Amino acid sequence: MSQPGTSTDTLDCSDPVSRAAISAAAVCEVQAVVECCCEEFFNLRRVTGSVYVSASTTTLHFGWLERVGGDIVAPGSWSQASAVTSVVFERLEYIGGALTVAHSQISTIDFAGITSIGGRVMLGHNALTSVTFGQLKSIGGELYLTSNSLTTISFGSLTSIGRSLLLSANSLTRLEWGSLQSIGLSLWVEHNDLTSLDLTGLSFSSSLIVNNNKITSINMGSVTRFSSFKVTHNLITSLDFGAVTRIGGELLADYNALTSINFGAITIILNKLELDNNALTSLDFGAITKVGRGISIFNNDITSINFRSLTKIAGALLAWSNDLPTLDFGSITFIDGTLDLSSNSLTSINFRGITSIDGTLDLGRNSFTSITFAGLTSVTGGLDLNSNTNLVSVNFGTLTSIGDDLQIRFCSLTSIDLSGVSIGSYIRLNNNDLTSINFGAITRIEGDLFLYYNDFTTISFGSLTHVNGDLLLHYNQLTTIDFTGLQYIGGDVDLDQNSLASIDFGTVNIVGGVEMSGNNLASIDCATMTIGGCFCAESTVSQSLCSTVCWAC
Repeated sequence: MSQPGTSTDTLDCSDPVSRAAISAAAVCEVQAVVECCCEEFFNLRRVTGSVYVSASTTTLHFGWLERVGGDIVAPGSWSQASAVTSVVFERLEYIGGALTVAHSQISTIDFAGITSIGGRVMLGHNALTSVTFGQLKSIGGELYLTSNSLTTISFGSLTSIGRSLLLSANSLTRLEWGSLQSIGLSLWVEHNDLTSLDLTGLSFSSSLIVNNNKITSINMGSVTRFSSFKVTHNLITSLDFGAVTRIGGELLADYNALTSINFGAITIILNKLELDNNALTSLDFGAITKVGRGISIFNNDITSINFRSLTKIAGALLAWSNDLPTLDFGSITFIDGTLDLSSNSLTSINFRGITSIDGTLDLGRNSFTSITFAGLTSVTGGLDLNSNTNLVSVNFGTLTSIGDDLQIRFCSLTSIDLSGVSIGSYIRLNNNDLTSINFGAITRIEGDLFLYYNDFTTISFGSLTHVNGDLLLHYNQLTTIDFTGLQYIGGDVDLDQNSLASIDFGTVNIVGGVEMSGNNLASIDCATMTIGGCFCAESTVSQSLCSTVCWAC
């Protein structure tokens, strides 16, 4: 049995029977309201549940209503816009759930006497040019002010937002926090016209996401930690983290105009650090001792890096396309990912305490004349020294293991000593000035061996027995070559454009073909070898016991 003045019924404003029943009962409270609005609704004081607005309602007002225990929902979507053109809260003081007015034509909204909203406030995709928060003190969920026409926002008496504040896709040029002190989770400021952002007075420990604005500066105020910090595609020239001590997730500040960054009191970044595509000329890690998922600082103008207290990079370090002339890793002992320093101006590098790189080491396109891998013992990925055009000397020093490929192409090497180093995949040493190579104890190459476009006159394969890919030696000055000791070549052999007068194939098994055009050969003897493809040579070269000769090659 309902108490006097209350009803467990639902008022359906589209149903004359429902309306008549509520009117006859003279109740001031109902369980819920659907197809709002009607006179019976305006005479209520309380709705314990939710209010669902009719799709045909244009003016949404609340009459004598003081409290709604659940949600207020004015329908609207991408496919069907809401008919609501105005919202007047009148005597309403409390909303226990969410307020949703979306995809409508309202241009202003005034929260008037409402003091508390327990759920989220969704005011997205309207035509709002003005929001007045009136006596509103707290919002328990998110506040969405997205895709409107707002140019300024003042939060008035509002002191707390329980979850996130989203200010996206407006035309905002000014933010006034008013009494706002606490944002429980994240602050999103995206696709606006703001030129500055001042967090003074705000307290929040979750994420700051500031993307695609015209912001040139951010004042961190008294914020001490972020769960993540994502400030990208703005016009910011400097960042100072002030009192911030910890970033619990990512720190992303790429695609800005940064020329300087001060990490302040930050000691830990638990996820990755990205500062790509800025105009930084130097980088000092300050008090940072840990970066949890890698550092990416490529496409800047960095000439110096001071790692200071940083001892470990738990991920990749990507610093390509800067202007580094030298690099000292300070106290870092381990890089748990790729180290890419390509396209800098490096002439020297000091690995100091780093003994292992758990990924690829790319030092290509720098200004090295010589390089020594002192202290470094293993690279689990490949080693790339390509396009160091002045590089004449490589000393592998303590480096004994390269887990993947070795590439030293388009340099000026005249000799290379691979003794003492194991290589897990292919070797590409083409386009140098090599006249000698020492394979040391290497017995197998698990891929190609590229030695073309060098100055070899002769070559010794040492202990090498297997090349599991192609063996390319074209465009050298070879006068003789001895395959004795080689047992297996898994691809093709290219000896074109040398000065070969004789070849001893020994007992090698070549899976592919052999190209020998442009030499001084008179004959080929295949008596002790096997070949799966063609011999390609001039028709003047005689052959003995060769299974297939393809003169057309």
